[in-house]
Amino acid sequence: MTTIPFLAEWALRSSILILIGALLLWALRVKDPSIRLTAWTAMLCGSLVIPAITAALPTAPLAVMGVAMRPGEVPVVVYQAARAPEPAHSRQADGIAETSKPFDWTRAAVMIYVLIAGALLLRLCAGLAMSRRLLRSSRAAGQATAGIEIRESDGVASPVALGIVRPVILLPGDWRQWDGAKLEAVLAHERSHIRRRDTAVQLLSAIHRAVLWHSPLSWLLHRRIVRLAEDVSDDAAVAAIRDRASYAEVLLDFMRRAVPSASCQGVPMARYGAPAERIHRTPDGTALSRGLTRWSVAAILALGSPLAYLVAAVQAAPIQATSPQQAAAGSSAGKPLTFDVASVKPAIVPDGVIVVGEMRTTRKGSGVTIPRNSGGPGTDDPGRIHFPLISLKALLARAWDSYFEIVGPGWLDTQIVQVDATMPPDTTKAQFQEMLRNLITDRFQLKQHTETKQVTGYSLVVARNGSKLKESADQKGGAPERPPRATQRGPDGFLIIPPSTGPILMSMTIAGGRSRMICQQQTMQTLARQLERMLSSTVTDATGLTAKYDFTVTFAGGTGPGEAIASSLPADQPDAAEPLPDIFSALQSQLGLKLEPKKAPVEVFVVDHMERTPTGN
Repeated sequence: MTTIPFLAEWALRSSILILIGALLLWALRVKDPSIRLTAWTAMLCGSLVIPAITAALPTAPLAVMGVAMRPGEVPVVVYQAARAPEPAHSRQADGIAETSKPFDWTRAAVMIYVLIAGALLLRLCAGLAMSRRLLRSSRAAGQATAGIEIRESDGVASPVALGIVRPVILLPGDWRQWDGAKLEAVLAHERSHIRRRDTAVQLLSAIHRAVLWHSPLSWLLHRRIVRLAEDVSDDAAVAAIRDRASYAEVLLDFMRRAVPSASCQGVPMARYGAPAERIHRTPDGTALSRGLTRWSVAAILALGSPLAYLVAAVQAAPIQATSPQQAAAGSSAGKPLTFDVASVKPAIVPDGVIVVGEMRTTRKGSGVTIPRNSGGPGTDDPGRIHFPLISLKALLARAWDSYFEIVGPGWLDTQIVQVDATMPPDTTKAQFQEMLRNLITDRFQLKQHTETKQVTGYSLVVARNGSKLKESADQKGGAPERPPRATQRGPDGFLIIPPSTGPILMSMTIAGGRSRMICQQQTMQTLARQLERMLSSTVTDATGLTAKYDFTVTFAGGTGPGEAIASSLPADQPDAAEPLPDIFSALQSQLGLKLEPKKAPVEVFVVDHMERTPTGN
């Protein structure tokens, strides 16, 4: 049966085509929604014709590594004597056959595929039937726009473009009560859909998704086509009324209305994958879509046509490996990354040392030195890590540092372990994190999932009076260096850092809740990441400053996670005339920067299960 290999090959080639197309859009920095929509539509057409190209056009051989025997080597073949046939009576006992017919896994896979694809296509047919029923029950509005008929119906809550051959604009029953600007925006939006034949394109994309439902990128392709079509039409509506705020209110009104439980097969104005993002895009946008030009269409065809052919026609042509050892090394490439040697065990926290979450400190007057966590990629000891005292939450944060927050049992902050491991010195940060994730999952039986939530974040912008930052003399820079060792303190209690020519990124917090952050040859993106940690919130660099800068900022509060806003009162300075400002005021007065509140969605790492004690080494 060839169904499964055919579908698998089609899905693989389609995924490669879509992935390369998406990477090209990203690499070329294409921002115009019209061009992006055309490019994604071209990917859809290319994916649909892949089977025809594969069958009809000449193949393009691609050399891949195979295995070759050395001269004089002979493959070893083990011969085994055939088993003597058993007597007939031993194959059957008490009228019961020896074995049942083996289960046909291929047939089962085809049935599962057909059931899911059939369900998706049936849902699509139901949408088409609903659209037809809506059109039949609708009433002529007695008006038209740009030659497109306008109809009205009490069965829709928001405007919708319906029809494939002769598309129409279907408006809710109360449309006559709208003001002129709202009506013009709606009609401009729907005209934009109909001119591009979005109803036909999205129907074709939905069929493609149903047939290739087993390919995640077919779902991504459909979402992109739907979303970009709305973006382009939103731009057309804004261009018609020249009022972004009013149009955002129109969108919000339609999104708040009740919608039918079954979606019609059309292009409803209020349908969108992320409503909040769409609402924010409308007033926040700086430029409207300029539409397609001949050059942009020619560029898409010039890039897309050979790409579609190569993806559809390329065939693997094995070449010989130079040695069996190389082939053996390649066969192990798919194994999970692990440390060469790793030890994880409960740690004994010295008396006077406090470790909670990512905070490590000592009791006042204890005279104890905190053992330093050291090693790993980017340090002076890249081939090993030594974490003598690290909480489980801090360990999770090192392994999964892209998440806004780690949520789990309270003891994650106070359960302290010691971790020692070795790895190749050329291990990258991404490889190290994968090793650490695999280690944590294995030793602590970790089970987790990801959630999204809305938080109040910040945008880092230049203050009204302008930036006070000083550009670094050396703009090339490099990886942050360890600051030179400080031996003296200034009158304000902070360590005096000796001069250095390399990049520096450091912070210090002293008694009284006073902190200082010293940055040399650092970007605003780096500052935003540091502020994210100190504020336990999202911080987006919106300064527009692209150079590297040397700056120091001194403020009340700490530099640990969330500690910059832990104190609401200015910190006292024993030898200074003025108390220190908080981080918000310090950024504005000392650097000419400002943090503006902004709502933002964030990813949260949620621990479902984790053992408190690691398994044996």
